[in-house]
Amino acid sequence: MVSILPSIPTPLRATLEKNGWCTDTLVWPARVSAKTILIMVPGSPGLSDFYIKFLNLIYKDNEDHLEIITFSHQAQTSFITNRGDKFHNKTPVDLPGQVAHVISVFDQIYEAATATQTTNSEKPCQPRILICAHSIGCYMVQELYKARSEKIGEVFFIFPAVEHIGSTPKALKIRHLRNPIIASAVSYMFELAHRLLPEGLAMGICQKLYPFDNEQASAVYTRMLNRWSAINILHLFQSEVEIVLDLDTEFYKKHGEKFIVYYTVGDGWVTEEHYENMKNANTNGTVILIDKNIRHDFVLRKLLNLYY
Repeated sequence: MVSILPSIPTPLRATLEKNGWCTDTLVWPARVSAKTILIMVPGSPGLSDFYIKFLNLIYKDNEDHLEIITFSHQAQTSFITNRGDKFHNKTPVDLPGQVAHVISVFDQIYEAATATQTTNSEKPCQPRILICAHSIGCYMVQELYKARSEKIGEVFFIFPAVEHIGSTPKALKIRHLRNPIIASAVSYMFELAHRLLPEGLAMGICQKLYPFDNEQASAVYTRMLNRWSAINILHLFQSEVEIVLDLDTEFYKKHGEKFIVYYTVGDGWVTEEHYENMKNANTNGTVILIDKNIRHDFVLRKLLNLYY
């Protein structure tokens, strides 16, 4: 796959479309030819822009032959498509729906890569595809791997939320958001903030509440600060709590050699007990506990080059 855009700043923003669904996508094209494609699946709230700094770190040392693609969760963001239309799916998408979305996007990427990566005889060759996922994105990729294992190389999990999310310290602190009345009130607060506050003020408030940089705060304002994003994010959280229960130990015993899994000490969403469970189940893979002060939301903070 040869990039025709060697000098354009990255990432490039694009829209993947299939069956009326639009996916907000960021692409770092290979500067020379793509020998490897890395697909990044975000954690909640599913905004691909949060991962730009992290993916820039990976891309800068490998840009000649590495293509990176990440995309936002379905229905979580409002954005302008390639055609200039504003797109926002107002129908909430639960966790199985997000898994189906990840599989659909993977298929689009795989089909495009297979069609363009050719040998000298012009026959399609198998692209090398790596997957990186964060938090609940790891559960989505776990299910993706079950469906497309023969097409995927190594898989990197960063702080995987793949068991009992609802009983973790962070989830218990926000369990009130599972109440439909409270969730509805929060969604209207998002909408009012977007409609009534100037962008600069809204971004400033976002940065006071969370360690966003200017680009991330702007992305939150333009893509997520609205009623439907809030509703859909909270709907997905409810679905995660109901579905992500026991670790799928049989899966990791069978496929674990393909997985490199990172945990961190003091993670309120993924506990050290989860690390021990994964380590015991995935005896053929690589399971690492990082003993440094790295937060679950590491993409919004001082970054660690986890890919080394």
